[in-house]
Amino acid sequence: MNPPIKPLSRFICLGWLAGLLLVGSQITYLAQAGPPTVVAWGDNTYGQANVPAHVTNVATIVAGGFFNLALRSNGTVIAWGQNSSGQTNVPATATNVMVISGGYSHALVLRSNGTMIVWGDNSLGGQTNMPSGLTGIKAIAACMFHSLAVRTNGTVVAWGYNDNGQTNVPAAATNVASVAGGYGSFALRSNGTVVAWGSIYANQANVLPTLTNISAIASGLGHALALRSNGTVIAWGDNSFGQTNLPFGLTNVAAIGCGANHSFAIESNGFMRVWGRDTHSQVSGGPPQPINGVTPAIGGYYHSLAMGYLNDNFANRMTLSGTNILIKANNQNASTEYGFDEPYHHPTIFTGHTVWFTWTAPASGGLVLTATNTDFSVDTPILAVYSGSALTNLTQLTVNAANSSSYNIARAVFTAVAGQTYQIAFAGGSDFGGGQGNAYLRLKLSPPPANDLFANAAVIAGNYYTLTSSFVGASRETSEPSHSAAMLGQTLWWNWTAPTNGPSPLSVRLMADAVSFPPAMGVYTGNSVASLAAVTLTKKTNGMSSEATFSATPGTTYRIALAGKQTDPESTAPLFGSFRFRLNCRAFGLTITNLTSTTNGAGAVTFNANALIQNFTTTASRPLRVSISAISGQSTTEPLAALPASSISSLGNFPATSTNLNAGQSVLIPISGIVPAPITSGTNSAAPIAFGAYASLQEQPAASQWFTMDETLVTFDKWPGIGEFFGPGGGVIRLDPGFIGLSAFNPLLSVIVLGPNTAIEGQTTVYSGRATYADTTQINFTNTTWQATRPAITNGLFSPGSVTSNTPATLTAQFLNSGFLYSATTNVTVINLPAPLLQDAKRVSGNFTMRIQGVSNRVHVVEATTNLAPPQIWLPVGTNTIGASGLWNFTNAIGTIPQRFFRAREVE
Repeated sequence: MNPPIKPLSRFICLGWLAGLLLVGSQITYLAQAGPPTVVAWGDNTYGQANVPAHVTNVATIVAGGFFNLALRSNGTVIAWGQNSSGQTNVPATATNVMVISGGYSHALVLRSNGTMIVWGDNSLGGQTNMPSGLTGIKAIAACMFHSLAVRTNGTVVAWGYNDNGQTNVPAAATNVASVAGGYGSFALRSNGTVVAWGSIYANQANVLPTLTNISAIASGLGHALALRSNGTVIAWGDNSFGQTNLPFGLTNVAAIGCGANHSFAIESNGFMRVWGRDTHSQVSGGPPQPINGVTPAIGGYYHSLAMGYLNDNFANRMTLSGTNILIKANNQNASTEYGFDEPYHHPTIFTGHTVWFTWTAPASGGLVLTATNTDFSVDTPILAVYSGSALTNLTQLTVNAANSSSYNIARAVFTAVAGQTYQIAFAGGSDFGGGQGNAYLRLKLSPPPANDLFANAAVIAGNYYTLTSSFVGASRETSEPSHSAAMLGQTLWWNWTAPTNGPSPLSVRLMADAVSFPPAMGVYTGNSVASLAAVTLTKKTNGMSSEATFSATPGTTYRIALAGKQTDPESTAPLFGSFRFRLNCRAFGLTITNLTSTTNGAGAVTFNANALIQNFTTTASRPLRVSISAISGQSTTEPLAALPASSISSLGNFPATSTNLNAGQSVLIPISGIVPAPITSGTNSAAPIAFGAYASLQEQPAASQWFTMDETLVTFDKWPGIGEFFGPGGGVIRLDPGFIGLSAFNPLLSVIVLGPNTAIEGQTTVYSGRATYADTTQINFTNTTWQATRPAITNGLFSPGSVTSNTPATLTAQFLNSGFLYSATTNVTVINLPAPLLQDAKRVSGNFTMRIQGVSNRVHVVEATTNLAPPQIWLPVGTNTIGASGLWNFTNAIGTIPQRFFRAREVE
């Protein structure tokens, strides 16, 4: 469902420089909380870039040479900027106005009755000497020093400066719908063709033969733009400043405009592009705040003007509506309201240039937000979602992980509740304070999984069950058990009744794995989520896989919970939050041992190993086999659609035994295979990353039928010549047969602690960590698990406390990734703080006073002695805890202090 759109009325802007002419087209914008805002940038010599406060309720804007006009929704006109020829003195008769147009220093308006009003400079050829009796007008254009009007019969009237024939209307100018002009004149005919005349720039007057199916034209001094009905733009004429060099990827354009030597295009989703001469930042200055849902943007001689919706500040956030929205977002020149309580959006990346959106969920489900920058200037885009209605009461619900952005893509996922309003921040992040630029913002709401709630549990029938699905959109109920210490946020439910025609008790095995984390599992009995009784499970975790076994009583219904995360913090693959879940009440296990592998000259990998098969049930098995398959080398950025089928190979089947495997028995069988050489096709075939082989234990209940009972990884590695680093945990990568083509191999090389080698006693020092991977990716982290021999650390803040000078302390950072915990250790020397300073000793009204400057909140003692010759005897004369100011004003009666020398020290 697309977001609702609202058409703009009375938006045709005909200017001498920026004749923005639309035929059969309209600009749309997303719903907003208030009226659009006018912004200006570039040259401000005459105040033309200072938009007056009374410029409100504006329907149309236009720029003249060094001044601007705005048409209000009540049909009145406002003008500001240069007034050397009275061009901003709007006549009182300018009411019921429908169209406005500005020339170099004169102005035209068209009233609803088809008559015109002109004012301003008239010194060159009488550009304001409108022909008498000129009525029945439907379009106008104030050009450089001349004026154009179109009658309702499609004919053109021109007057004013005519040094190059710009007012000599050619006979071909018939059935005209609109006009535009700078030095020359242009007429757009109703059949989509263009007639041009009178320009001093030959390349501008010579209209290109490709000018057909034109819906709008615009003219600068010596260049012109034409908008075709298919949303493409054609530019020609003077290119001294690159004003005819169309931006890369300019498509789906809804409106065009020109300044003297710069150009504008507004795409159908409201995104604005500006290019050309930039002497006064009329291009690079952009809107002072990012603008969305832009209405016609136009340019004067050295300045630019636009109207739209500013969502830089939280108070002006843009309203999004719908369940499937795609817009362009721009955070160019956006500010950051950190001084007004804007939250820090990311825990490890410095963010800046924030723009805000607000969205109310029309239904409950999984919300997936993506931001993809389009010009690589945003650097690392950041997406954060909050609840709350003001900057001061926002609660963050999710933010994209630092390493999920892939430098130009951010993805954030959370569960939305129907009727709840969410605040969405889009910002740039980089090591240098935040990127800024343009990005596609996508919001997609999907229904929650059918078995999200306990009451809607899916039914498992039979002795074997397998499912590949996603946690996206799942929730966690209020009275729900934790299932594990991890307290994962999304839970799905199943009901399974143990069959009565089998052994009693019945051994049941549950297996679950996800893209980058081990899911949690719980098994219960009971009829409501608040009254569940936990069943005793035997659990183990291996990498991204979880296993649980339990003994089932025939005829008993068990409530099975699978808890996980709906976002994979380490990948931008399509299967965010995906998992695979299996139930097997025959409980067979498959383990790989004694693995050896070699790589031949062609790049294929030969391996040999033993497969240990165990029957944990109380009954004999049917025929068993181990089926080996492999995924050949592929890049982690290889799109799934481009992955050739030849990269997935079957390496053969290995019979477990010639007879069935009895209850409680196990067997060790040899397996072997050759993983094919790296793939040689696809978008990243020149950079293969990893290979892997996996084994499936299968049972044959009937002829030609094989059912998978268990699966496990056999071998993996990186291809020779690319680093040859082993993955995390010494043998586990995110290779899951349920997600063929989406393995992400990113082996961790090192984890180090970042921070100073010395710390001052009593002061807080910041430490962080850095993980480095084989592909040179680096991730900095602070919110992690820390340990230390003496000091305390909270979220990377090292607080030594009170220690003896030069005390060594050992810091250990533990970094959790892909289910494995990595540690890095560093030594820090704690140095005592400087000794307290004694100052301003004097006698005041019979008392002895002095000031001690020391460490806040630490106990200090003042001591005195009669002389400094040994042996010195220092006697305490006062003890005090210094307050927050760091100063202690010590006072005592002179009679009780006969000594001559004083010192102060901190009490250890």
